[in-house]
Amino acid sequence: MTWGGEWVCHHALANDTHRLSELAGCVLDALAERSPQTMAELTDALDADDEALAETLETLAALDLVERVA
Repeated sequence: MTWGGEWVCHHALANDTHRLSELAGCVLDALAERSPQTMAELTDALDADDEALAETLETLAALDLVERVA
């Protein structure tokens, strides 16, 4: 969700609110809306750099906002 031009996300189970980078917000939005199945599909959907996207996904996983799948 954007709020005042910034991306924020509330993790209900942990009761934590996180302010996210634009890329992180777009990643969560893309996963919720389109549910890309592969990293390549997500990269294409966001027109993002592979390395930046991988780092963002790692950060989101560490915050328990996304989970890794095999």
